[in-house]
Amino acid sequence: MDNLVALARAGGVSIDWLATGEEQAVQAGPVHVEQAGEVGEGFVMVPRYDVEASAGHGSFNGAENIVDYMAFREEWVRRTLRVDPSKLVLITAVGDSMEPMIRAGDLLLIDTGVERIIDDAVYILVKRGDLVVKRVQQFFNGAVAVKSDNDEYEDETLTPEDAKEIKVAGRVRWVGRLI
Repeated sequence: MDNLVALARAGGVSIDWLATGEEQAVQAGPVHVEQAGEVGEGFVMVPRYDVEASAGHGSFNGAENIVDYMAFREEWVRRTLRVDPSKLVLITAVGDSMEPMIRAGDLLLIDTGVERIIDDAVYILVKRGDLVVKRVQQFFNGAVAVKSDNDEYEDETLTPEDAKEIKVAGRVRWVGRLI
């Protein structure tokens, strides 16, 4: 029974639907960690969305479908990352502007609780409707430098007024990749 409950939570469906197939899936939008359940004691499930953040010229397909989940140790999330597990999502990087740190196909663990630039870090930004992953440096006067790690790309410095137009979708907290 415990396994059935865990499967239902992880899939965002009811136990009845799992057992009989007669009920519609419960999932009606983004599933938060507490709705997705746990894989075992001490783990949290983080949803991976069908969304790409460009490490290049910008890519956003408008879809926000959950494709699967990845388990992370709750203690690591809270102590090392120092974030609320319910604010974490996974998305995929595309492009090469953030190489070598972030490569095309890498999984990006994003803290969506960060909605503004709070320190110099790597953020997911919304720029003219596109999601981009960039290193951001904020200056005392309110100006912001948006940087790529790949030297082939030019940095961009935004005036304090232009910087106010940039929306922060989250902060990159971890990168996962195949080697």
